[in-house]
Formats: sequence, C-alpha cells, structure tokens
Amino acid sequence: MAAGIVAALVAAGIVIAAVAAADSLWRELGLALLSGGVVGGALTAVEYVLAGAADARSDHNALLAQLSSTIDLNGIDLSGRDLRRLYLPGRAAVAARCTGTLLDDS
Repeated sequence: MAAGIVAALVAAGIVIAAVAAADSLWRELGLALLSGGVVGGALTAVEYVLAGAADARSDHNALLAQLSSTIDLNGIDLSGRDLRRLYLPGRAAVAARCTGTLLDDS
C-alpha cells in the first residue's frame, strides 16, 4: 500500500514537472511531489527493515520463553538458532537437532 502511494507521488511529480514550463509554479509543485515521493520511499524502506528486525526479535523471545518453560525438549529442532546465555537446567533434550545452534555460555 505504502509503495503504491510513493510510486503515485513520484509518477505524478515526474509528469507535472515534465509538462510544466521551466519557471512555473507547476514545475516546482511537480519537483516537490517527486522529492516527497523519494523521501517517502526511503522512509518506507527503513520502516520495512525495522519491522522485520522487530519480528525476528519477537520470534526469538517467544522461543526462549517456550524453551524456559518446557521440561521435555526431546527431538526438538533447534538448528541454526541463537541460544547463547540460555540456562536450561534439568531439561531432557535427547535426539534434539542442534546443527549450527549457538550455545555459547549456555
């Protein structure tokens, strides 16, 4: 949705700036719409990256909470997970898959 709005701003800015006379207010309006679209696109991209990082942190925290509250971890697949500094005393983890799992200080 945001990308569509940004694209519409950029397209409208280009069209208005291209058809307007060199020193007219319409040209300045077109350039303002174009620059607003570029800034909006940059902010949309930053928001997308930050939202992805927040989702990853949320998933990681949910996994840590689940592991901390579960005693039977037999057969669980923890491949490629970051479990550094996680303390799990008395947990049964027979046949757990931990290929590539970070377990430093665990």
